[in-house]
Amino acid sequence: RAPTGADKTTLMVHLPDNNAGALLSMLEQFATRGVNLSRIESRPIGDSLGRYSFSLDAEGHLAEERLQETLVGLHRVCPTVVFLGSYPRADGQAPRLR
Repeated sequence: RAPTGADKTTLMVHLPDNNAGALLSMLEQFATRGVNLSRIESRPIGDSLGRYSFSLDAEGHLAEERLQETLVGLHRVCPTVVFLGSYPRADGQAPRLR
């Protein structure tokens, strides 16, 4: 879908092995680029102890440069990053950018 100016993007991200600061490194990719997360959920991956998968909703559309840069940063620090889709927000509110 084309960007509407009031969009969300859903991602699935795996953290690397149970390393101190791995979650912080992942979240910094969003904070550095001013991308707000409206939802974050974690689940154990199940292949070994201490590995987690995160489902995230970020404000913005994949077509936006700041979200593209966030994905590039995530690929640098996380072994798995899956783009699940960008879509219009249900409330139609445009994100407030810093």
